[in-house]
Amino acid sequence: VTFDDIPNADMFQGPIPSNYVGLNWASPLYLNTSVYPNSGYYYVCGSGVYAIWFDTTLTIKTLSETNTISLNSCRMAAAWSNSTNLTITGYYSDTELYTITVLLNTYPAVSQIFNWPGLTKIFMQSSGSGSLHIGLDNLCITF
Repeated sequence: VTFDDIPNADMFQGPIPSNYVGLNWASPLYLNTSVYPNSGYYYVCGSGVYAIWFDTTLTIKTLSETNTISLNSCRMAAAWSNSTNLTITGYYSDTELYTITVLLNTYPAVSQIFNWPGLTKIFMQSSGSGSLHIGLDNLCITF
């Protein structure tokens, strides 16, 4: 998921449709990373010009609990503050299957490999001091 095919995308930023690429999204916005050249958003962009961002939490769910996905990898960076923690947790229904905490800076972006199969929900939560905004791009999910 490169976020470069959002229907009717604004040239600067806007909300991710709640049903985008066959998944349900809660909380994220997309943005044109070229508008923020001095931020982690600029460095997280792995293709095109759009990435998503969220402040504190992001939830991605399958449209049906009978369908599962695999979280394979993504690019991520802190937008404005170095030493921002991002905890990513993968669930099947309400059962936690996987979790990892990654330390993010504004530069360089982190390309994280997960290889987490059998998920119905992915939850991401940032923590630390300063701004907790996170940029994310090139989300590799398989159905």
